[in-house]
Amino acid sequence: MEETIRVIVNGVEIDPEPPAQFREERVLVPVRQVAQRLGAQVRLETDASCLILDPRSGRTTIVGGMRPDPSAPLLAPAERVAAAGGAHLLWAPELGVVVLQRPEAALAGRRIALDPGHGGSDPGFAGPAGPAEKDCNLEVARWLHGLLRLAGARPVLTRTQDRRCSVAARLRRAAAHGAAALVGIHHNSHSDAAVRGCETYFYHSEAGQ
Repeated sequence: MEETIRVIVNGVEIDPEPPAQFREERVLVPVRQVAQRLGAQVRLETDASCLILDPRSGRTTIVGGMRPDPSAPLLAPAERVAAAGGAHLLWAPELGVVVLQRPEAALAGRRIALDPGHGGSDPGFAGPAGPAEKDCNLEVARWLHGLLRLAGARPVLTRTQDRRCSVAARLRRAAAHGAAALVGIHHNSHSDAAVRGCETYFYHSEAGQ
């Protein structure tokens, strides 16, 4: 049985029909469903091709593909659909996830520093059977780095390897990049294994904290 490939378009995970496939070193996605999510117009031409019109650029692209069966929607290479719809593509085979993202005006050119916590001799939290927190933090930061680039931002990592960094060094790295925001990434623990969720802390200028 083929592994399921998750498809995320403009930040929203969709239920692709037919399912996305991996063939000949390429990810195939349903053309009409994905292109319309990107805001493009689609017109089927033949059993093996279609036209994709990006209204933002006015560009029309012919995209060829294949059908799992004669009545199924057309599948085409994700990179072709992304390019035709004016989007960037990120494919993470180890996670089975493909992301198509149009650049967002709010993030375009924004410099953002991503700070994966701990590192080197400082492992952070370690679960009874899982990896050390420092490794999880770095993996998430790398994934987020890719997503931000797709959205048009200019992210930088305060550390890219498993090494210990002082707080001062992390701040210097962010400042040298001219970062408008510094995002610290951690994985916290709890005595109750059933607890799930996300914690977000941010500085409130009016509250002064």
